[in-house]
Amino acid sequence: MLHKNGIVVPTLDLEHNDEKLVQKLAATLLQQNMDQYSELAVTPDGHPDTRSWAAIQKREGIRVYKESTRQQRQQIRAQAATGNSAMKTAEVPPSLLLVGTIKGRLNDLLYATAASSTEAMLTKSRFIDDGVIASKVLARIIEPTMADPMHFLNVTWRYYALSEPRDYVCLDVAGWSNTRRGE
Repeated sequence: MLHKNGIVVPTLDLEHNDEKLVQKLAATLLQQNMDQYSELAVTPDGHPDTRSWAAIQKREGIRVYKESTRQQRQQIRAQAATGNSAMKTAEVPPSLLLVGTIKGRLNDLLYATAASSTEAMLTKSRFIDDGVIASKVLARIIEPTMADPMHFLNVTWRYYALSEPRDYVCLDVAGWSNTRRGE
């Protein structure tokens, strides 16, 4: 893919062992997020605890929160307690939390937000106007099937032209899972 600024983004050819490592990373990140969700402190009206989360945006019935600095420090201390010296100095990026309800069916939401191909990523970006100028699926680790179209794992690239243009390599994963409470 050639970007208008002359950036060529090649496809990744991952070895089988590397694909397995990416799958393991995705599973680890999912488990960490599920654990965090299970421990999420909320107020009686369902809002996240302001000691851990700061509201950064609200739109219709959806609210976005950013993990507070205090919460990040606790997370860094917990990782440092594992004894891994590299973790002691590593910076942990803040987590974002999106909560709320929207009208519609779950399938509609999934098809609008989960994009398993480069074409679907570009279409989604144009539709939701997320600031992505260019994007590409670099590697397809798990491909969707007709029987399970919402199960995939990709390594992707996105170029944003915000106030400071940036590009990101991301791990995009979609699928189904249950919480400890059966949700």
